[in-house]
Amino acid sequence: MSFPAVEILLKVCARAKKEESILVITDSVQKHIARAFVDRGLEMGYQICCIEMPTRSAHGENPPAPVAAAMKAAHIIFGATKFSLYHSMARKEAVKAGARFVNMADYTLDMLSKGPLLVDFEKQREVVFAVAKVLTEGKWVKMTAPGGTDIQFSIEGRRALAEPGMSVSAGETSSPPDIEAELAPVEGTANGRVVIDGSIPQPGIGVIRTPIEFIVKDGFITKIIGDSDQAEVLRKQLAASGNPNNYNIAELGIGLNPLATFSGSMLEDEGVYGSAHIGIGNNTAFPGGTLSADVHIDAMLRKPTIIIDGKPLLIGGELAEGVMPA
Repeated sequence: MSFPAVEILLKVCARAKKEESILVITDSVQKHIARAFVDRGLEMGYQICCIEMPTRSAHGENPPAPVAAAMKAAHIIFGATKFSLYHSMARKEAVKAGARFVNMADYTLDMLSKGPLLVDFEKQREVVFAVAKVLTEGKWVKMTAPGGTDIQFSIEGRRALAEPGMSVSAGETSSPPDIEAELAPVEGTANGRVVIDGSIPQPGIGVIRTPIEFIVKDGFITKIIGDSDQAEVLRKQLAASGNPNNYNIAELGIGLNPLATFSGSMLEDEGVYGSAHIGIGNNTAFPGGTLSADVHIDAMLRKPTIIIDGKPLLIGGELAEGVMPA
C-alpha cells in the first residue's frame, strides 16, 4: 500500500530537514499508523525515533513523564495516537521549548493514502489567515444554521489561531488534515441554541445520525436535548468528572479543507470546508482562554452563516465576498 501523505506530512506540513530530530509518539491502538509513517520516513532519509506508550483515556490527557521529556528534546513531534495530545500540558511545554508538533490523532491507513491529507496546504494557508484576521478584529458573533442553530457571543479582545495544517516554525502546532481558524469566545457571553448535525468525533458518537441540541446561557450549556444514544453518550462524557467547566462554550472553529468530509475522525471532521464547530470544556489552549476543564469536545454543524459585527464571514457554509484580500 502506498502512503503519499507521509511525504506531504514531512515535507509540507512540517518542512522537516534531514538533520532534524523527529519523534513519533504512538500507542497500542495506533501503532500501525506510526509504523507506516516511520518506515516511509526512514526510507526518505529522515532521523526518526518512535515511542509507544499506553493508550490514553481522553483527548488532552498527558503522556507518561519519560515521553513528555522526550518531546522537549525533539525538533519535530508527530503524535500518532488514538486521543489527541493537542490540549495536553506536555504538548504545550514541548512547543514552548521550541518543538514543532504535528497532531496525527486517530488517523487511518486510508488517510495516509488518499483524501484530505492530499489537499494543497500552501494554497489553503492563505484562506486560513484571512479568516483568522476577520475573527481577531471582530467583537461580536452571531451564528445561525439551517438545522436551527441561533447563538451569539463576544470575541472582543480574543486573538484567533490560524491552523493551516502546517507546523513550519519553532513552537508551532498543527493537526492536518484539519485546516481551520479558531478562537475562544469570551467566557460567560454565549447565549442561544446550537444544533449539532455534523459530527462529534468522540468514542461512541461520531457522525451525527439525529441532531443534538444545546441550550446555552451565559457561556455554558445548560441543557442537552436529544433522545438518541449519541446524545446520551455525550451527556455521560461531560458529566463524568463532575467539573462544571466541562459545559463551557470554549471555542468557535471554522473548517477550511475542501477535501475533508464528515467521517467520524476528529482531525478530518474539524476541517470540513464551510462547517463550524463549537468546542466544549477547556479553553486554556486558546489565546485569552481562562477556564480549565477535564474535557475538550468539538461538535460540528453544517453550512452555518456567521456574522461578525454585522458583516458576513460565512453564508451557508461559503466564504462571503470580501473576506479574501483582493
